[in-house]
Amino acid sequence: DFFRTAGAFIELLELTLKSHLLPMLRSGQAGDAVEALKFLVKAHHFNLPSASQGLRASWALVFCADAGLKEEVLKAFMLVHACEAGAEDPYDPSAFLPAGKVATNLTNVVRLASRSELTCLEEVLTVLVTQQMIPKGVFVALRKGVLEAGKQTGEASKPDEASKRRGAQRACAMHVLALCCSAPGAAAEVLGSGSVSALADATLGKVASAGEASEGDWELVRCVCLAVKKLASEKATSKTGSQKQPCFAWAPKVVSLCGAVLRGEWVRSGSLAEEAGQGG
Repeated sequence: DFFRTAGAFIELLELTLKSHLLPMLRSGQAGDAVEALKFLVKAHHFNLPSASQGLRASWALVFCADAGLKEEVLKAFMLVHACEAGAEDPYDPSAFLPAGKVATNLTNVVRLASRSELTCLEEVLTVLVTQQMIPKGVFVALRKGVLEAGKQTGEASKPDEASKRRGAQRACAMHVLALCCSAPGAAAEVLGSGSVSALADATLGKVASAGEASEGDWELVRCVCLAVKKLASEKATSKTGSQKQPCFAWAPKVVSLCGAVLRGEWVRSGSLAEEAGQGG
């Protein structure tokens, strides 16, 4: 009886979410959307499937003109993906999850997002990075994930299912970094001023020297080139003063590796080749 009652209650909550709360996000009334967001955050902590669907739909509200509603969207995102369950203030550092856990959460968010959701997610991350809401340790953890997963993948003599999963997760981690690089002037900090060459070696270098490339490798090349393009388009502030100077110490290696990828006979995708060329 207990399990039957609990199951019926969960079904009722799911029905309520789908029929009433999700439409409230699109009602045009900021107050309705805010209340729906608050409920979705709580429902997400109980792993209700429709809660995740609603939260992904809420990312589109980051483009709305209402500053208060936009702020609530950002708070909801932080509470779900960067804070301990039950936390109420996303600005409280004591409520933050460990940097590695936040990095994993963001990687999974990108992995499950659709193309349209990724467009909204880029804007969400851009605002959060600009407001310095994402701790620097998260970027360190993401870079570490890209580099260490590359070593594990490279050690495998033949790509098995576990290796393919690591490769896909690695591409998603690099994709998160690329999205965060969209924040004005943030690419150097996100990628790490001393880590660009290492990232290029571990990603473009691996693909350039391989005899074949998996789907995960293609996505990795695309995400690396997106991040490098954003880094190349900004100027880093020198440590000795406020004067803006181009920071391209990593450029020769990245250009060389992009060229190696482009020269590979196994390159088949024009769009990916274009990304690599623009990245160089």
